Amino acid sequence: NSGSRRYDPYRGLAQAALTYGACANAYFDSDSSNVTEQMRSSLETADIDPPAGADYDAVVQMNEVEGVIYMGSSLLLKSSTSIRHYFGIEQGRSVDDFVFMVDGETVYPTFSKTQVTGGITYDVYFVDITDISADALITKHTFELSDAVNSDMIDISVCGYAYQKVISMGETSDDYKNLLTSLILYAKEAWQFA
Repeated sequence: NSGSRRYDPYRGLAQAALTYGACANAYFDSDSSNVTEQMRSSLETADIDPPAGADYDAVVQMNEVEGVIYMGSSLLLKSSTSIRHYFGIEQGRSVDDFVFMVDGETVYPTFSKTQVTGGITYDVYFVDITDISADALITKHTFELSDAVNSDMIDISVCGYAYQKVISMGETSDDYKNLLTSLILYAKEAWQFA
């Protein structure tokens, strides 16, 4: 009927959300009973390349700020979607000597631990880019760290991070790869409505 046709544009988004939810349940709760064979098959052949007008390439320009090293990033998905960037500040330097920004807004990092890397002791901190909505999963977010002279920058989207992880996994198929692939497909569907 004509009433249900008005929802036709959203069917792909609804299916992608359902698949992502099933894959998230399989990964986080070790319950893959809701991931159907049809879902698995579609994930194995899915087109995860960026949609027209999008760019998954991460830009990482680090090591300009003396006494700071980039220690990696992670994707947080359990309660909300966030990207976490880790960096180390050489002991003897204060975190207050630096300015931290996410998408142009000043933020304050969270202390994680002390770690020795390459014979140097670092205080490890992280900054989260939090609560990234479904229609913004393809949008790049910029983290900047600067001192009085230099600045470092990471520019990446949730999908950019997930895409690089999926590509590096190659032909393997597991709950983590399915989770990231379904996240990308969900983001691509949601992006159409942004």
